[in-house]
Amino acid sequence: MENQAVKEFRSIALKWGIISGLVSILYTILLYVIDAKLLASGTWTSLSMVFIITFIVLSVKEFKLTQEGYINLSEALFTGFFTFVIGSLISALFGYVLMNFIDTNLPIIIKDTVIENAIAMMQKFGASEADISKALERLNEQDYGVTLKRVGLNFLGSSAFGFVLSFIIAAIMKKKRPVFE
Repeated sequence: MENQAVKEFRSIALKWGIISGLVSILYTILLYVIDAKLLASGTWTSLSMVFIITFIVLSVKEFKLTQEGYINLSEALFTGFFTFVIGSLISALFGYVLMNFIDTNLPIIIKDTVIENAIAMMQKFGASEADISKALERLNEQDYGVTLKRVGLNFLGSSAFGFVLSFIIAAIMKKKRPVFE
């Protein structure tokens, strides 16, 4: 990438990453206000994936427009991935603040909800009481506290996922310049 293109890709990724992070915060607050248990719901949390994909696509699309409608795989990948990283970092830091300073009971609520959902799912699929008890023991042993170390490790794990997601989007959105243009 050329110097000007690098500056553009950084500013575009930063812009869409911040927007993504702010939307994530608003969505988290909305779920929290409606019912804190929704933060442990697979359905509602998977909806946040739609937001992530949307902001990656929008950032790549904007950078592509600054390049006269062309973008190579690496430009698209880095634009999308940095958008993901910035948005995820903002979201992760807000989650840390929410669970450690705003509502310290939230990790307990989430743990109880995860356990309730797991038991309901196991019963739905006909698991025996012994299997449910074993699963309940394992779930109760898990630490649901939110530390900076845990936030950092989760952020690294989600970044690996974000890289793969960004790569897929980049592969779809790339467009080579004609050779003789």
